[in-house]
Amino acid sequence: MRLSDSDLIRQMLEGNTAAFEMLIERYKDSVYGFAFHLVRDFSDAQDLTQEIFLAAYRSLNKLRDHSKLAAWLRGITANLCMAHLRKQRDFVSLESLTEVEQETAFSNAGRLVMTPSQSYEREELSKIVREAIETLPEKHQLCVTLYFIDGLSYGEIGGFLDVPVNTVKSWMYRAKRKLRGLLQMVEKEFGEQKLEPQFTQQVMEKGHEYFKSRKWGEAVHEFRKTAEMKPDSADVHHWLGRAYAVYASRGSGSTCHDAPCEETIDAAIDEYKKAIELDPDHGSAHAHLAYLYHLRKGMIDEAVIEYKKAAEISGMDTEDEHAAYNNLGYIYRDKGMYEEALKWFDKAVRLDPSVSYVPWGIATVYAVQGKAHEAVEYLRQAVELGQDPKRILRDDVSNELFDNIRETKEFQDFIRSIKR
Repeated sequence: MRLSDSDLIRQMLEGNTAAFEMLIERYKDSVYGFAFHLVRDFSDAQDLTQEIFLAAYRSLNKLRDHSKLAAWLRGITANLCMAHLRKQRDFVSLESLTEVEQETAFSNAGRLVMTPSQSYEREELSKIVREAIETLPEKHQLCVTLYFIDGLSYGEIGGFLDVPVNTVKSWMYRAKRKLRGLLQMVEKEFGEQKLEPQFTQQVMEKGHEYFKSRKWGEAVHEFRKTAEMKPDSADVHHWLGRAYAVYASRGSGSTCHDAPCEETIDAAIDEYKKAIELDPDHGSAHAHLAYLYHLRKGMIDEAVIEYKKAAEISGMDTEDEHAAYNNLGYIYRDKGMYEEALKWFDKAVRLDPSVSYVPWGIATVYAVQGKAHEAVEYLRQAVELGQDPKRILRDDVSNELFDNIRETKEFQDFIRSIKR
């Protein structure tokens, strides 16, 4: 009996890595096809597909609704691919590239070295296939890619895209009619670009190096005892600082306006400073100190200094590193330094493309600049990655950050789509 995604995820989280291998086998072709559809480069799509599954491997415990795995993977794929495109082309669309650049983007697939005549024939074939496919509507292009590059059935395509099988059949029927006479060329071009048989094994070998779980430490008084016994340990002071900070947020609420809470936050700051004094390269201590400066004290300039120190230090906790990148993105957005904000958000995406709040942050950067198309693309990603549409409607539509795009057709269409 075929195990459901939910069953495999549960087994994976219980330590059965073979279950994740089965998930890779189930979705690798869909993810690869979708990645190619977005970046239009076979070699880049293969590399990104491996990166996507590694990100999923590290973050699978964050997926709340296990039945939504396909949508979650689509969101991670879109997130990483758009970050890749922005880094490579600064959001330049395929249509705006020169003809030579378009052909290179479509045909650069890491093939074997060919003779000049073979290379010319290959480029001509790629050009014909590319031009033919680009005459199709966007969704039809994606269907053709998934069908020919991966050999997916209509049911598998529908399952991955979360659309009815009859819709896929309709899209493919129209696409095949329009591509009539070129289908063999399309099949040949895509058929030579399938993932290598050892793809799953390669992902799993890397995945074993990354996957880990974390738990919170002991109560404040236990850390105090430890600090008394080991006063020269940077790690002990760091964890005592974290214990103070968690105690403040849980004991006195997130607003932290009362005096006992403020005193506890100050105690946390003191412990982080002790940790940094003992070990200036303690990245997590810098990151947590920056967080308290930023979100508890409103000391923005001091927070930027500490976040950047954390970002420069290798080997610190991944979640702390991610928080440093993400929060720098928000700080620079609020300062009106939009390119700098996108730089730090990109770093957050590459470190963990599975979280929904990073694409939301990127969406706000574009929104305040009046760039509705880019803003809506990232809002859609946020929803794909698990952002509650009701929360977007409740919190974000009224947010002044969206004032510059509120009346645009793209933003209004997006709002209508999530209301359904």
